[in-house]
Amino acid sequence: MSNGLFEINESGVLKKYNGNEKTVYIPDGVSGIACGAFADSPDVEKIVVPASVKTVNYQAFRGCSSLKTIHFLGTEKINIKTKAFDELPSPLEIIYSGTLEAW
Repeated sequence: MSNGLFEINESGVLKKYNGNEKTVYIPDGVSGIACGAFADSPDVEKIVVPASVKTVNYQAFRGCSSLKTIHFLGTEKINIKTKAFDELPSPLEIIYSGTLEAW
């Protein structure tokens, strides 16, 4: 499935972001973010992740050179793989509404 901005597979995993917006709202219903889904998206400054996302894979946001904020809307545990936030600018603000134990 593709809507121009997002390539989402039949399992609901966001495979690729194709836009150039500064703020990206991942569609509700997406279950995971694939390895390299946002690779080299230099215009993205903020990503809003819906509660439906349960997995963020290896280097999902690699090379987002302008990324400042990732906002996770859910409160349940998210499976975040090694180096999911690799090669990002510092400081990076991560907003999560759940508990520290769930993180």
